[in-house]
Amino acid sequence: MSDARSRLTAELASANPLASNTWYIVKHPAARFATASAVLLLNLFVYFGDPASFSPSKSYGTFVGDIYHGLFEPDSPSWLLTRLMVLLGFTILGFTLAIYLHHRLLRGHCKLVMFGYDNGADAARDSLADQDGAFFVVVVVVGLTCWIGLKCYNFFLLYVVGLKNDSKHITDEGMHGLTFASYNLYCQGILTYVCDLYTLVAVVDQVGL
Repeated sequence: MSDARSRLTAELASANPLASNTWYIVKHPAARFATASAVLLLNLFVYFGDPASFSPSKSYGTFVGDIYHGLFEPDSPSWLLTRLMVLLGFTILGFTLAIYLHHRLLRGHCKLVMFGYDNGADAARDSLADQDGAFFVVVVVVGLTCWIGLKCYNFFLLYVVGLKNDSKHITDEGMHGLTFASYNLYCQGILTYVCDLYTLVAVVDQVGL
């Protein structure tokens, strides 16, 4: 353990001599695991302890609901095809932006190792390591792009095409049937638990606990 600490401290000191001791504590396996575990427990408390998670009141269900109903909201074939083509276009745009963000900004400009930057410390580095974090960036950026795109689509139908009196083609109409319980506890809660467990597995795998 002392050898591992000395090696990690030396690596951190070479990167930033003024912060080596602080970064050793932050990057210590126990600190990483404890932080990820604390976040998981706090999320469990928030979702299961919040009365709103069990409320039958109607919920708008934004973001997750927008994308879900953008894909599955029933409509006539012509309107459904139009909506799916819009989603496809924004998905391609989001993918392009995500790759640019990952390669040029996070890895190239910011030089973040977690996003594939090669600091020269690993002589046996796998070439696929250049793509570290790319999947996460793509999922986040594509999701945000589709969400914003569907908002623009709805705005276009309402105020440009003039469907204010015929809103059945608006993609989020079905979301008003969701309740706080179904949205907060099932949609957001399950997604949060899966992400927290993934984080714990990733921490254990990387630090070798």
